[in-house]
Amino acid sequence: MKEYVAMYRCRQCGEEFATSLISEEEVSKCFDTYWRGKYIYHSRSGRNDIPKEVMHFCTDGSLGFADFIGFMIVRNK
Repeated sequence: MKEYVAMYRCRQCGEEFATSLISEEEVSKCFDTYWRGKYIYHSRSGRNDIPKEVMHFCTDGSLGFADFIGFMIVRNK
């Protein structure tokens, strides 16, 4: 089974970074929920939530907002 991380790009500094490891099955549900609210994926525990935007601490000390840009595959079992 494939596993993915959610990828974000900061509006302030342009840095791309990954969060929230999820399974292939969970990813398939995400695109259906994308248009319905502020979360792309909302887990029961809240630990693996994937919001459309997140706060980002830039390397120069600035604070920015980062937008969800997609899922990157990290494992193919």
